[in-house]
Amino acid sequence: MRNSRVIVGFTAFLALVACKRGNPTKPPIPHLGAIQPAHQYFHIDPNVKNILKGEKGSLFTIEPGVFALGEDYKAGDKIEIEIVEVTQPLEFAALPVSLEFNDGGNETLFESAGMFYVGASYGGKPLTLKADQKIQVKFRTNVRGKKFFVYNYDAAKGWQRHGHNQEKMLEPTLIAQAANSEARDSQPVEISGRRRGPRKAVPPAKYAVAAPAVAAPAVRELYRIYDIDRLAWWNFDYPQPNLTCLKGTLVGATGDQASVTVFSKKPLGAYTLYLPKDFRISFYRDTKARLFAIDEKGNIGRTGLFETPDTEGHHKRKDLPCEDLGKVNLAPVPAAVANDPKKMREYLGKGE
Repeated sequence: MRNSRVIVGFTAFLALVACKRGNPTKPPIPHLGAIQPAHQYFHIDPNVKNILKGEKGSLFTIEPGVFALGEDYKAGDKIEIEIVEVTQPLEFAALPVSLEFNDGGNETLFESAGMFYVGASYGGKPLTLKADQKIQVKFRTNVRGKKFFVYNYDAAKGWQRHGHNQEKMLEPTLIAQAANSEARDSQPVEISGRRRGPRKAVPPAKYAVAAPAVAAPAVRELYRIYDIDRLAWWNFDYPQPNLTCLKGTLVGATGDQASVTVFSKKPLGAYTLYLPKDFRISFYRDTKARLFAIDEKGNIGRTGLFETPDTEGHHKRKDLPCEDLGKVNLAPVPAAVANDPKKMREYLGKGE
């Protein structure tokens, strides 16, 4: 029963995505609801300055009056902000948007330094930003490098290049002090929102007061700083041209097709296709990766860690070589695993 609620919740999330942001690029996937990133909800006064802090440490600075509020808005009412932070490979696999990108006619796959979503609503209706208004994002990441550009997702056009981000090492104490100083005349830093779940009446989030500098850990953290001008999915990406092809056969799969996902931690990324029992899929060359498949009944099969070949290939190119991974056996997932997000991640990642 609990597992059913997880799947239903994930399906409801995808339906919400389709309603808010156009049709998703991927259909619902059984059992992946347990590993999707947290959907965090904040309730704020849009006419004061708010600095929202995500569970993974990202900061979102919302200035007063940036939202286009309709005539039905009543002064003093709160609006709802939704934030999603994506920093792990299995989280990419559970998203309704893909890392696929058409780079000037060449089909590539993004190598990511992290992805996030920002949305807003009032009275159940989606909001937009006013023209020329922006939200500053300090995205917490562990992926270094200046090759990454910023893309946002358009339901009709796919990923669109928007600009180049600037990475910066910041002291947690400096962030806390700056946030507290900026919010002193408006509203304190909101440290967390309500996580995913049914949209019920949510009490105001708690606020944080910056601790003295001496009490903060002496750790430098990496952030990618960027100003967004629309409410959408955003991704720090590099279109990886060095792709190879992987193929195999699903054994024990039920139904006409199954989802097949290949993922890696470094480079950070995941790619999912929906294929019959004999599959072909593209991924980064010369990379330590894992693969798992889920059929229509929720049966799961996965491989151990393997090295992708350093040869050019693509699942749509029959004239290029394709590495054969052999048979991938699917079987029902133990209920104790399916109902526990941590165990599901370990199950799919073989403990990594």
